[in-house]
Amino acid sequence: MANRIIGFFILYFGLVLAANSQSILLQDDFEGNGTIQSWFGDACMINTQFTNPFMQGINNSSNVLYYKDTGGTFAKRSF
Repeated sequence: MANRIIGFFILYFGLVLAANSQSILLQDDFEGNGTIQSWFGDACMINTQFTNPFMQGINNSSNVLYYKDTGGTFAKRSF
């Protein structure tokens, strides 16, 4: 009986914590309207104000993120 009560409380508090959790929407249009404040690269060059070379269809943003590998093992982009 005690195990059932303990199991109930664990389940209850787990559901309460899950109901109170929040999610964060991460987006960036590279025109100042995003939720990401800064970008940085590891072994790569980053330009967040690069003019979009293929503005057509649904890809109508003026700026895009451009990165160029500078010779490291991996070219990681992060925020």
